[in-house]
Amino acid sequence: TGNEDNYNENDIVRFQLQYWSDEEIDVINVYSTIGTGERQLESTTPFTPNYSEELDLHLLDLAYPVPAGSSGETITIEVEVVNKNTLTDARSFDFTVN
Repeated sequence: TGNEDNYNENDIVRFQLQYWSDEEIDVINVYSTIGTGERQLESTTPFTPNYSEELDLHLLDLAYPVPAGSSGETITIEVEVVNKNTLTDARSFDFTVN
């Protein structure tokens, strides 16, 4: 989940991935799409267990730097969990750059 809906250029968008999987997780990919542009891979993070017994989920804190020149655009962030068996699951959220 993201922290708020509106950001400025050069802000850092911080969000937390909360996930659970029956299968062993390989990597987490983060993609961005600015406006009607093409989806770009921003990062690939190897899976490191960070299990919360309270939530019964793994937690991963992530960050995305809002690029200069993106004022007025809507940015979509997509986070994809890739299992060792190559199955994937993805979630996304949008925010507007002031």
